[in-house]
Amino acid sequence: MDDDKNSQIEQCRQKTKILENNGVNLSIAQFFIKKCAMWDHPTGKWVSAPKHVKRIVNGRYGWEIEFGANTFLVARAIEKSTHFVRRLIDQVERGEVIRNSKISSQLDLIISGSVSNYEGEIFEGYYSIESGLLRFGTQGINVEAFKSYIIGTTEISKIAE
Repeated sequence: MDDDKNSQIEQCRQKTKILENNGVNLSIAQFFIKKCAMWDHPTGKWVSAPKHVKRIVNGRYGWEIEFGANTFLVARAIEKSTHFVRRLIDQVERGEVIRNSKISSQLDLIISGSVSNYEGEIFEGYYSIESGLLRFGTQGINVEAFKSYIIGTTEISKIAE
């Protein structure tokens, strides 16, 4: 592997620490909620809901935000996404090829698997994504934006094909 590729790999590895380094900092969880929380405006359009950041609490699975009977486990989504990216970095280091399409689809599963029910139990399987949103009634999480911040912060797409 050439020096440029090694440098990109190391840069990606270092950037994962921005998101998660022995846990997710509150400021990171707040950033994701500010950028990704949505609500169904009475006009019928989904709009940004950055003030939802005030509702983040430290719960059973780390930083989370309740939406009615369900809870989005923001710290879990960030941690699992970051661990996934680190595994991809390891694969590239071993000479394996990773695909951007796989990154996106796997992040969908990780994010939609970060929801708990009214009893605090993580859903079996995955919470459904509708039109790019994890919808909780009139509230939601923009999954496309969430993935974009994971991919953009870690720069994993630079070493993928």
